[in-house]
Amino acid sequence: MTIMNLEQHLAAHQLGRRLDQTLVCQCGGFEHETPGPYDDHWKAHRAHVAAAWREARTVRTVEELDALPTGAIIHIKDTADAVKNGDSLGSASGYQSYWEYPGEVGVYTSDQLEASDAWPTLVVWTPEDGAA
Repeated sequence: MTIMNLEQHLAAHQLGRRLDQTLVCQCGGFEHETPGPYDDHWKAHRAHVAAAWREARTVRTVEELDALPTGAIIHIKDTADAVKNGDSLGSASGYQSYWEYPGEVGVYTSDQLEASDAWPTLVVWTPEDGAA
């Protein structure tokens, strides 16, 4: 799974204007007709960009979780953040990622996170995002 960083996301969501003056997002997933209050157009586009960012950073399967790079930080709904600390070939289901909750002793496999009803999970940070 390739996770888009913020710079790539914002580049893919630049706002433009058609000849008929309709505002459109470069991604093709947003249009806002003029006329209307100028701020309404920008607020609507910002809401679109935020929703698209959240969707782009959402993980819904063990396979997507395992594909994240070591060091990735996820936010598990209704609980806390977890950090991927490595991969192993030794689990019962084959290749598995190992995750830990900061401040806790022990590690959890992606399957254990799935069993804890962690879906959907939000990717907060990856090493490709750069300095936090």
